[in-house]
Amino acid sequence: MRTRIKFWSDREIRAAFDKRGGKYKGILQQLMMERDYAYKRQIRYFVNEDIDKFMRRLS
Repeated sequence: MRTRIKFWSDREIRAAFDKRGGKYKGILQQLMMERDYAYKRQIRYFVNEDIDKFMRRLS
């Protein structure tokens, strides 16, 4: 069974850069940009899933 992912806003992601998020800053910025350009709902879901994985590591 899949766990539900949390949608992280751009503001929350940028705030995490200050707390231990520096090493993931590049990839998280890339994923935020990909999310903005994703035109299909399924692609946006997979990008949000990746963002959630990184953000869970930081928290």
